[in-house]
Amino acid sequence: MAQNRIIPYGYMITNGKLQINQQEKEIVIEIFKKYANGESYSLIAEWLTKSKIVYIGNKTDWNKNIIARILQNKNYIGNEKYPSILSKELYADVKTNAKTYTHTESQDIKNIKPLLVCSKCGAMLKRRLKSSGEERWYCPNDVEHISTKLNDEILLSSIFELQKNIIVENIVTERQEKDFNSGSTIKLKNQIDISMASEEIDAEKIKEDIIKLATEKYNNLINFIEYETSLKYKLSNISKENLESTKIKEAVNKIIVTENKAIKLIMKNGQQITIQKGEI
Repeated sequence: MAQNRIIPYGYMITNGKLQINQQEKEIVIEIFKKYANGESYSLIAEWLTKSKIVYIGNKTDWNKNIIARILQNKNYIGNEKYPSILSKELYADVKTNAKTYTHTESQDIKNIKPLLVCSKCGAMLKRRLKSSGEERWYCPNDVEHISTKLNDEILLSSIFELQKNIIVENIVTERQEKDFNSGSTIKLKNQIDISMASEEIDAEKIKEDIIKLATEKYNNLINFIEYETSLKYKLSNISKENLESTKIKEAVNKIIVTENKAIKLIMKNGQQITIQKGEI
């Protein structure tokens, strides 16, 4: 089964063909039955989590957003692409009893939302809900930049693939002189240059400024090394099994998103983490 939920829960790819996942099929039917009998999204999610039912990979944590997405998926009654999992009667039962769904942002979405950037124009992505209750990510500069099919689930799945490519030991940068410059070091350097070009050279003042400049750059270097060490510490033992959006938030400046998925993490130290060939 694909390691993302671009394929709806209840289905799988076998030998290149979309087929019913028999184990997940029973869960889908049970979700619809429970909702038709009056259980809420949250209660169903709680039941699945306590029962340790796997949603994807090793993930057994369900939430009401996942349940709502399943209950709103018309593909379960079958069409040209998807084989039927539900009877039309059960699906109609659920639609009749459907309550207004209040879609909340998960903590993962809250953590990564400020980092998401359009790959085509650099604008920060925005999120809204469609009339169906599904989320819609879009670029404020041009809605054509991001596909209408890009939802929370696909986005988080692709960020998780990027997270798995973070190798903590490799989080270093090629240090250049510009990395240790600041407003004050640039000002001091310009001041030294002007003093050196003066007709009347004040050797003591120049010497004093050179010592100040060296001290500033040294302190900047120490701060740089301390930051790099801190970054490694924050990412130590980062999971290969589950998305850790809090660590991503602390270590990443930007997440570059194409039309269909996230493809690059720009770390706070300038390092870039990319999707490897063949992933997702």
